[in-house]
Amino acid sequence: MKKIIIFALIVIIVTGGFSACGFNEKIDYYSNRDNYIVATGTVDFVNYTNNEEGNLGNRLYIGFSDMSVDFEDDCFVIAGRNMDVVLANGIETKLKIGDKITFVVAPKVFGDGYVIPIVSITIAEEELLKFDDGYQNLLDYLKKGQP
Repeated sequence: MKKIIIFALIVIIVTGGFSACGFNEKIDYYSNRDNYIVATGTVDFVNYTNNEEGNLGNRLYIGFSDMSVDFEDDCFVIAGRNMDVVLANGIETKLKIGDKITFVVAPKVFGDGYVIPIVSITIAEEELLKFDDGYQNLLDYLKKGQP
């Protein structure tokens, strides 16, 4: 019985270590401004989520077609403080299916089902989220342990 408990503790510690490594890798990646690229795409999906009870908070998922850059997926997210900023700037009335918009992301995917965070978005030449703000907000969001 004692061996099983020791084995279970080792598994938990090793798994936690791998999670921490992945977390640090994500922070390091998003901290490097050279990893961010500008892309354009045509909006073909918009979904607002409201998760006040959970740890995810409000999020905006945007799907694109006809993107100027090839990505591993066509769905992106705005979350955390960045969500607050775009909502304050009227994204709910300005973002429409069929719009061609410009956005900035760091394109790496961290696992299956990962959605790439947007750190800058421009609709009809109006910048609703500036890169410097979106970049810092994303880092703060990730450092709080958000996915």
